[in-house]
Amino acid sequence: MKYFKIIGRVAFIILVYLFVFLYAIIFTNDTGWVLFIFFSLLFLFECLSLISPLRMLKVKNTERIHLTVNEKKSINLVVGRAMKLPLYFNTLRVTFPEIQQYRALTNYFGQEKMLQIDWEPSQRGVIENQSLLLQTSDFFRLFIKQREMILPVEWIVLPEKHPLINEAIAVIEKVTNKKAYGETSYTLKNYREYREGESTKLIDWKTSSRMETLMTREYERDEPIQWLFVFYGIESTHFEALLSLFYTLFRTYKTSARFMLIGANGANSQLDSLVDFSKVQPVGSIPEIPYRQTESVCVFVPELSETLTRVFHEKRFHLISYETLVGKGGATDVD
Repeated sequence: MKYFKIIGRVAFIILVYLFVFLYAIIFTNDTGWVLFIFFSLLFLFECLSLISPLRMLKVKNTERIHLTVNEKKSINLVVGRAMKLPLYFNTLRVTFPEIQQYRALTNYFGQEKMLQIDWEPSQRGVIENQSLLLQTSDFFRLFIKQREMILPVEWIVLPEKHPLINEAIAVIEKVTNKKAYGETSYTLKNYREYREGESTKLIDWKTSSRMETLMTREYERDEPIQWLFVFYGIESTHFEALLSLFYTLFRTYKTSARFMLIGANGANSQLDSLVDFSKVQPVGSIPEIPYRQTESVCVFVPELSETLTRVFHEKRFHLISYETLVGKGGATDVD
C-alpha cells in the first residue's frame, strides 16, 4: 500500500508538469512559457530534494559545555554535509527529543549552519550523547523522509546554586574559627610591654618590677589547623539539596581547606574536577574518609543518625547536617 501511494504521488506531479508543458506548446504565449520555466525549475528542485539523502548530513557539537540545574543556557551545534556532494532540502527539521527542542531550516543546500538551542536541565549528570531526528519533505509535502542519529556530546550538568549559602557559611565559620589560628601552648615565647585592654592574667609581675613597666608573657601557638570539608553522600531526601549547598560552598567560599566528595561514582580523594559533582550518587553503606592526621575534618551529612554520630564521635570529627546549615537544627560538634 505504501508503494502505491508513492507511485500515485509521483504520477500526480508528472501529470501537472505535462499539463503545463502542453499548455505552453498549444497556446505559445509568454504566460505559458513563463509557467513552463517556473514549473521546470520547481520540478528540478523537487527531484533534487527527493534524491538528497539525509545520511549525507552531519551534526556536531563543537565544545564541552558546563550547565547548571534549572538554569537556561544556549548550546551551539553545527549542521552540514558529510561529503562534498550537491544537496538540497526544501525544509529540514532537526529535533532533539530528549530536551524537547527543534530547529527548522528552509531551502537548505548542505552548507554549514549554526543551530542554537536553549536548554534548562532539570537534573544533574554527565551527558555523553543526544538522540537526533532529522526530517525533510519535498516542496509539495507529498514525501516525508526522516533519519535518527546519535550525536556525541560532552555536557556536564552541575548542581544548582543554593540560595542559603550565606547562612551555611555562618554555621561553618562558627566551627572552624574555634581553632582557626591554632591553640595556645604553654611554651614561653617572649616578653613584651602590656597593651591597654589585654587580660591582666598575662602580666608577669616579677619581670614588670625589674623592668619598671608592665610586661606580659607571650606564648607560642600551635600551627593553624588545616581543614578538610567532606560531603558525605549517604542516601537521604536531602542528598541533592546538600550537594547543591556543598557545590556552592566549593565555588564561592574562599578557604584553604581541602574539599572531598564521598559517594557512589564520586571522588574518594581530594576534589579536583567539577565533573565529580555531576557524577556522585548516594551510597548505602558508611565508607571510610581518607584524611590526613594533621587535618581537622568537618563532615557534611544530609541528615543525622545515631550510627553516624557514634562513628564520627570516635574519630573526633565535626559533624554538620543539612538542616543545621540552613538554620533548622543544631550542630553536632563532636570534637
